[in-house]
Amino acid sequence: MGVVDTYQLLTEKDNATRFYCIPSGVTAGQLADVYCKYLKTFPEYRNDGAAGLMAVSFSKTWKCK
Repeated sequence: MGVVDTYQLLTEKDNATRFYCIPSGVTAGQLADVYCKYLKTFPEYRNDGAAGLMAVSFSKTWKCK
């Protein structure tokens, strides 16, 4: 997923703040499942921007340690 790839590229330098940390081995299908589950749980956000919704859904699933 391009959004995830871009996010990881931008945050791997200069100790940037990371809002989510996806473990290695997570598949694109799993990313899509997390995103879709979030939209089903919070349908009131369906019209918000996709990139922001992805960030929120991923941050709730894969918090950085």
